[in-house]
Amino acid sequence: MRQAPGNWVNVHERSLLGNGTADSHSFAVAAERVGIRGDFAQFAGPRTMAPYRAGLLYFHGGISLQEAVVPVLTMRLESTRPLDAKRAEVMLSYKNGATRITTRLPVIEVSLDHGNLFAAGAEFEILLEAHDRRGHVVGEAKAGGAVNPATGTMTLKPGERVQVPLKMQLEFEGKFKVKALNPTTMATYCSLDLQTDYTV
Repeated sequence: MRQAPGNWVNVHERSLLGNGTADSHSFAVAAERVGIRGDFAQFAGPRTMAPYRAGLLYFHGGISLQEAVVPVLTMRLESTRPLDAKRAEVMLSYKNGATRITTRLPVIEVSLDHGNLFAAGAEFEILLEAHDRRGHVVGEAKAGGAVNPATGTMTLKPGERVQVPLKMQLEFEGKFKVKALNPTTMATYCSLDLQTDYTV
């Protein structure tokens, strides 16, 4: 392909620097408009995909879309709450809604419902405790069955339901809350208000 009319230096198979005019084969622009600093007043390039050197089978460079446009990927990271993203709904119940316990080993039903789609395959470790009005522990899950004897916790998947005996302190009587807790953060998943009604 022939060069544009003028006094040019061929700096690349598809780039010219110097002085001249555009024609039907080449364009010409002020060098400063394309970010070129130096003694050359203009920059020229071919209007087609042809190079300025005859017999060249492969060429690369010059101004073409894939070389002049730099893709930029912008990411905005937002704060996430892993526990909330996977959280399922923990539910506690006692004897179909009864509010008084008549034994020091009441059986509490613990169930885990699907909170969202992300919770479906997750496992949740739950600590079950009874607290009095001052927040003191007055009852704990009895080891065995679903309750790990080493940690005192149970591990459930969404959709599971277990019966857990709660071992109450012998000397305690009165109102209390049964709490399903996160054993790591001690955050309360849910609670159940009960009170003792022991028969002597």
